[in-house]
Amino acid sequence: MARSTLSAAAREAIVEKLGQTPAGERCAAVAELAQTFDAHPATIYRAANLGGARRPRKKDPDLRQWTRIAVAWTQRAPEGSPLDLAIEAAVAAGELPEAALRPSFVKTAERIRRELGLQAQPARTHRLHADYPMQAILFDASTSKRLVVDKNAGFGDATRLKLHRKPTPSSGYKNKPLPADRRRVIGYALWDMCTGVVKSRYTVARGESAVDSIRFLCWALARADDRRVVLHGVPDDLWVDQGSLIKAAVTRDLLERLDISTVVGPPYAKARMGGVEGSHKTRFKRFESTLFWRSSDAITLGELNARLAEYEIRENQRPSRTRVDGRLCSRTQAWVALTNRRGADNPLHELP
Repeated sequence: MARSTLSAAAREAIVEKLGQTPAGERCAAVAELAQTFDAHPATIYRAANLGGARRPRKKDPDLRQWTRIAVAWTQRAPEGSPLDLAIEAAVAAGELPEAALRPSFVKTAERIRRELGLQAQPARTHRLHADYPMQAILFDASTSKRLVVDKNAGFGDATRLKLHRKPTPSSGYKNKPLPADRRRVIGYALWDMCTGVVKSRYTVARGESAVDSIRFLCWALARADDRRVVLHGVPDDLWVDQGSLIKAAVTRDLLERLDISTVVGPPYAKARMGGVEGSHKTRFKRFESTLFWRSSDAITLGELNARLAEYEIRENQRPSRTRVDGRLCSRTQAWVALTNRRGADNPLHELP
């Protein structure tokens, strides 16, 4: 594009437009103005006197204050909660303006948090790979970190649970059976190695058991009524640790009848079970921690699973582990697109 000479009126319009543009959206505004006035973006910057070393970096006091408010919300949970969810909660509570919901502010807040010396969450990567959805599914169970069962609180979906600020121990007997008069909250999860789609559910029991494991597996592999939930069908391989699912003869027999191959390995193995183990940690961080924002510390099992289902629909909108035609898309979109490409020689079989 050739450079053009701007009139005085055009320069005034550019200065006015960029002066009204919120922080983080200036590049898009410059591109729009360049198209409007048939000018190079550098010309727009010069017209607004924003180019080169003469443009000082301003620290917007509002953005820094917004970040402090958002960080304070992350710290309401005992071990913190994600910054993006904290921003949404602060806006809903009226402590931050609607402008804080701009995607650009999340990245700005992360930068400001680092500048303020506050802790940021490290990125997590996985090394395993599958060529198509349901080729390899990881299965695991873990005791909830922040939820405990009220004593004599009922059964089924009506079971009353409470938030507990002291986390459940992550080692020792965390999934082992408790005495007959005690129960714990256990989360069962599946993780698709190809796309990263997660499907999980809470139950209440003395400990991890073969019956609860196979009930969850049958529920999770069945097609859901909600079309937003995509994971379903019989997987080729089921990756498990040495838990109750693989130890019981009845569950091994069912898996054989379904023609599901099991890949068994030691528990807590990050290299092979890191995907589903990571889903537990993400659920603790992005779901259980936000329960502390509710006005009550009590919740029923049915309400908890309903909230979890909505959370996972949203969680599966995060980027997929595998691109589609070189294009980055959500886990849900990738699961549907890549499943449709499995072909007649390798169809996805529904759970009978």
